[in-house]
Amino acid sequence: MADGGDLTAAQHLQAEAAQLISDVKCKFRTSQKAVDYVVSGVDKLTDINIDVTKDLLKKRLADDDGHLYLSQVNAVLDSQRGQSLFEGVKSRKSLDAFIAAKAGVEPEEKLMQIILETQFTTKDGKAVIVPKDYGYYISFLPQLEQLLNCPDVLHSVLNPAPAPKGVYRSITDGLYYKHHFLVKQHGNKVLAITVYCDDVEFADPCKTKAKVHKLRLYYWCLGNIPPKFRSTLKSINLLAIVKSSLTKKYGNGPFMEDFIQGIIKLGGGVCFSILGKEYLFHGILLCSCGDMPAQTNLGGFKETHFALRPCRHCMVLRTALCNSFHEDKTLLRNIVAHNQYIKEIESYTPPAKKRKVIAVPVTEERTNDDEAMDDLPQENPTQNYQDHEDPSVNYGINQSSILALAPGFDVTKCLPIDILHTLHEGILNDLCRLLIRDLCLTQKDSSGKVISKPKYSLKFLSDFFKERCNFGHLNVNKPSEIEKSHLSSKLKQSAAQMYVLGHILPFFTKDLPDEKHQLLLKLLKILDITMLFEIKEENILELEQLVVDFGTSFVAVYVNHKTLKLHSLRHLGMLGRLFGGFRQVWCFRFEAMHRLLTSLVDVVNNMKNIELTMATRYILRRDTELVSGKDGTYLYDGDSFSGLQSLQENEVDQGDLLILKSHITINKESKIMMAKTMEKNGCSWSENVVFLKSGSAEPSFGLIKKKIYVIDDEVLFLYSNLKTEYDESVHAYRILAECSPVKVSPLG
Repeated sequence: MADGGDLTAAQHLQAEAAQLISDVKCKFRTSQKAVDYVVSGVDKLTDINIDVTKDLLKKRLADDDGHLYLSQVNAVLDSQRGQSLFEGVKSRKSLDAFIAAKAGVEPEEKLMQIILETQFTTKDGKAVIVPKDYGYYISFLPQLEQLLNCPDVLHSVLNPAPAPKGVYRSITDGLYYKHHFLVKQHGNKVLAITVYCDDVEFADPCKTKAKVHKLRLYYWCLGNIPPKFRSTLKSINLLAIVKSSLTKKYGNGPFMEDFIQGIIKLGGGVCFSILGKEYLFHGILLCSCGDMPAQTNLGGFKETHFALRPCRHCMVLRTALCNSFHEDKTLLRNIVAHNQYIKEIESYTPPAKKRKVIAVPVTEERTNDDEAMDDLPQENPTQNYQDHEDPSVNYGINQSSILALAPGFDVTKCLPIDILHTLHEGILNDLCRLLIRDLCLTQKDSSGKVISKPKYSLKFLSDFFKERCNFGHLNVNKPSEIEKSHLSSKLKQSAAQMYVLGHILPFFTKDLPDEKHQLLLKLLKILDITMLFEIKEENILELEQLVVDFGTSFVAVYVNHKTLKLHSLRHLGMLGRLFGGFRQVWCFRFEAMHRLLTSLVDVVNNMKNIELTMATRYILRRDTELVSGKDGTYLYDGDSFSGLQSLQENEVDQGDLLILKSHITINKESKIMMAKTMEKNGCSWSENVVFLKSGSAEPSFGLIKKKIYVIDDEVLFLYSNLKTEYDESVHAYRILAECSPVKVSPLG
């Protein structure tokens, strides 16, 4: 039994622990989940430290012939006093260095500061020069080498799984990758790099002036990673971070120079040290992803309202954007003509003098190649488009893009449309807004005469979505309340919410004139094709016809809503073939990466040099994940379960047991567990989830009946078939009946 002194020490320990937890939670606004994680981690470290102490005592016993006195024990314990459990990793610098070393690269090799302009200031009474305009980039090739040192990533690169001809499952199935001259020379193990940039507001707009803290983020991804893993945040790599205002002042070039030079080196081949061996890899910059303003800016094109020809894919006039929705091959931009236009622009307006840029660590051969797509047609490279005296306005081009320095990169093809911004947040948002106006507001003609009265109130729609719709697994993305003010500009819904709203709205638009109702159905069919995991040539042909039908009908019904996004639909077919479908270049996961970084602002609570804070926090997180993923689990660390409980055979429902035994052998030695939900490759499976069954010519559906079973590491669920019929009037499947008997299926 412990004496009084021990009790006092134990009480003191408990009081200090309580004070620490309270301070961490309250003073630093930490969530209970984070506190629980820290407590669990400290408990684990304490247990390990006990083992360390035991080792010291064993060593002392060995030195003293197996005899140990109390004074010697006290000496060993006193030697531990004052030593931190976090020795060697307490400071940010020491922690970063330790994790970076484990990840296989030194910190100074990675994070670099770009200094664009300096200024004088005083420090300790002396004038010193400090950076005024600056940003940060993370060295591309060291990052890439780190990524390739993960066994699962390396396996993906060395073992590509190309799809059959006419089938697109990945970005490397696209024609642009297959026909790239480097891929033809070195085979389908050539690294396919994609880049993304976007402007993000990091501060709370309720607390600070909008755009003051707006940052531009650049990311890159490795396209050789299979799509099911490329949707994880681990596959998205931060490239650079800088204030958005500086990109307007200096352009994108200074912040992407290291990346482009790395791509150029990859074109000639770079030798990496990977898992103890030397590997020679070639690589290409395949495409850039992003919303329309970002793509336009990064590609060197003009913004819509400043250009006579605003489309980055074709030379259509601004006044004729939506006259036709057939893609006119003779109007498509091509790299040969594009380079000639740039020469005209530079001779008309001499290029700005290049600024001196300084790249410093945080604690420096252009290839001439225009043969990139020799197998693709280059129509009318010298066609004359002289409609404006200023060639920049005439051609819709500001300047050459830094991306054009990458071997084989064609800025007229490699800036594909993103369906998140173009469809979900663009055309679908506009159409739903217009249809809801027609449903819920009084419609008048130009003379003020009432044409039609409201069929529903906005409150009725919002309440219906909230209370009477069972969105199932899509409930997290159910539409937000729609207010009247939203109908004059843009619906305040996320892309995921627009997807749900778009599919529920046909049940109401049936009350509108048929031409308006059909518009929504056609757009939903376009949307569904663009979201297919596997695209076939017949899907693209169907899509192209749907675009013609929808676009022509839309401008006939809503004559004052002709936009560049609407025009860009005509290029979907071409871009789908070039880049292996539409999911391959969409921006949903990049938006999630934004949220991961922006969530740090409230934690840091300091906007001074937020760029450096974001970059260093990102590097620490990534290096930690790389260290833990060296066992081959970097991209995917396994399925996760919630509500998992162990069962004996006699505890399993007898009806379930009979069904399960029809699929798998179960005996007394079988390890049986039951889970409430399961997460697999980003999908959540649980009771009452409706799923699309594979292996049938026509779509068929099943309903998960009970909790998920895990028997000897095999995941099984019980389901019943659903009898359905397609209702063309709402573009949805109507459930007619739930069929018996209940069946069992492995969750693959």
